[in-house]
Amino acid sequence: MRVRELFFNYSLICVHATTKDKVDDEKDNFYEDLDQIYEECTKRDVNIIIGDLKAKIGQEEMYRPIIRK
Repeated sequence: MRVRELFFNYSLICVHATTKDKVDDEKDNFYEDLDQIYEECTKRDVNIIIGDLKAKIGQEEMYRPIIRK
């Protein structure tokens, strides 16, 4: 979606990513599609990717002091 404003415009890309349990081909296809869509956005816009990216944090011990369990 592209939102036109007075001083600059926004390009919003809403995504729903695949989980890490999916096969690598599906994940690769998702990120290739996302990259292609992002490249089609106008470079002068503020480009924002929002949505459910299925991030899982907290599995690395080195980040425990920051994010807790």
